[in-house]
Amino acid sequence: MSNNTTDVIFKSLDELYISGDYDAVISKILENKAKISPGIFHYNLGTAYLKKGELAVARFHLEKSFSKGYVTPQLSKNLSTTKNRLNVEEIESSSSFSDKLIDYSTLIPKEGFYSMSLIVILLGLLLLRLKKVKINWLPYFVGFALIFVFIGFYSSNNFQTAYVLKNSKIFEGPSESFDVSQEVPGGVKVIIEKKNSKWLFIKSPVHLSGWVKREVLGIL
Repeated sequence: MSNNTTDVIFKSLDELYISGDYDAVISKILENKAKISPGIFHYNLGTAYLKKGELAVARFHLEKSFSKGYVTPQLSKNLSTTKNRLNVEEIESSSSFSDKLIDYSTLIPKEGFYSMSLIVILLGLLLLRLKKVKINWLPYFVGFALIFVFIGFYSSNNFQTAYVLKNSKIFEGPSESFDVSQEVPGGVKVIIEKKNSKWLFIKSPVHLSGWVKREVLGIL
């Protein structure tokens, strides 16, 4: 797409922003999704929802923009504003070791864990070469490296980060025939594990563990 076409789109968006017609801004962004890079698309959509006061949806799109590599001071500012106004409990503040481990595993791509396992092996070989450790220590280094491989593989194949788009009920099973265990506020970051066509299972944070309808979550 030419830069002139992009300029026309964003000039139109600027005019709509100035007029305060945020519904029209959102419609215009969605209409031109294929013409805008993913990071910029989600940034502008998130900003429009922030202006509308729909904070949960705004957070999802701003976080999605960040995950797509669109990292700017304005994005950071808008995301910080959104999170402060939502004032929801974050996984990072959980006292559960399981929550922290799962969250940490989703922040690092599997290639990162594989690189860490390679570093551990190389460190073991270097220490062995320098005679800092004995040969019988090598299996421990290999075992430690395999832990990183397992975490990277399991996390990438089982966990996904998502954001709750609106206040929602959590069910004990993947159907409305199950009891409602609790409610989760919009804007909360969760890690999902199991899924089917209509339902997703919240794995973390552990106190929100349960099933929610697919449409109430925005998946990164």
